[in-house]
Amino acid sequence: VDVDVHVSFETMNNRGKPLSHLELLKNRLIYLSTKISNDEDEVKKLRLSTNECWKTIYHQLGRNKDNPLDDDAFLLNHFILYFDDVFNKDGDKYDD
Repeated sequence: VDVDVHVSFETMNNRGKPLSHLELLKNRLIYLSTKISNDEDEVKKLRLSTNECWKTIYHQLGRNKDNPLDDDAFLLNHFILYFDDVFNKDGDKYDD
């Protein structure tokens, strides 16, 4: 049986505490890194780069021990800051 590890990860972890959209995004990026190239060195470099980036993100999210930033709020704000002009050309505000 050919089991996709990344799909299993999402299914198994989602049974207890739901994964944040940020965690699902990381999982998806790692999964896609295995599909982009057949060059194992390239895949390894991309996976390491993704993990390093996520270390930085989670470090920043947890800097304030008394009031850590929420994963999904961070992801939404990042989306709005970096992609608002692409997806919201008519100037409408996002609804919560």
